[in-house]
Amino acid sequence: MNFTLRCLGSDDLRTADQLRADLGWNQTIFDWKRLSDLSPEGCFVAEQSGRIVGTCTTIIYGNALAWIGMMMVHPALRGQGIGDALLRRCVDHLRRHGVRCIKLDATPMGETLYAKIGFLPEWTLTRWERCGSPLILEPGPKHIHP
Repeated sequence: MNFTLRCLGSDDLRTADQLRADLGWNQTIFDWKRLSDLSPEGCFVAEQSGRIVGTCTTIIYGNALAWIGMMMVHPALRGQGIGDALLRRCVDHLRRHGVRCIKLDATPMGETLYAKIGFLPEWTLTRWERCGSPLILEPGPKHIHP
């Protein structure tokens, strides 16, 4: 294993957010801060040669439910076990806290890894995106005011 796992710290937020931006995810630095504040011992990074190459977060809702999120690994380093190690660290953390149900959203890329750990599909998630020209608004009816 040529990487280490550790808790996400406040000094890591900008770097983690840059990884998120590089992957085209839609969260913000404020989302990272919220996750870190809500679960300071349950948000993890994978580090290789002193740089963050992967992340995974958890949020616990009592002991009935927890959510895993922000599971990402730098594209050039996928297939080296980083995602597997991060996911297992999150699951272990949640089990130690007595959580009975763990959920996450899966992209098609992550489904194989999640299934290997024991997650089962519950619902299909569809994400839509529109790229193109700027929206041109026509004048609205006179009875609608800004």
